[in-house]
Amino acid sequence: MGLAFAGIALPMLEPAIAASVLLLGTLVALDARLTAAAGSLIVAVFAPFHSAAHIGEMPAATGILIYASGLLLSTALLHAAGILAAQGLRNRPLALRIAAAPVALAGAFMIVRAI
Repeated sequence: MGLAFAGIALPMLEPAIAASVLLLGTLVALDARLTAAAGSLIVAVFAPFHSAAHIGEMPAATGILIYASGLLLSTALLHAAGILAAQGLRNRPLALRIAAAPVALAGAFMIVRAI
């Protein structure tokens, strides 16, 4: 939340978020195996864009502490749900890959809509 909270605008915000959705969906759909360093790099590249979007959506009357707390809690719950879903499909890799394909398609649609 740092850059956006400091008022530093990031260019191409929506296309960058769309690209992250497309990339993640594609990587899972293709059963890509990344190193921890590669995964960390992807997160480091796209996290500022997601953060800026969340700060941009923060209601003016809401304090940052309350907003950030809710954002962190909802993010943790979404990640937990994703992890549980992936673990449930761990023994069914084809099903996991098929489930990821609509995510990649959604990212592609978001890119087309954003540009």
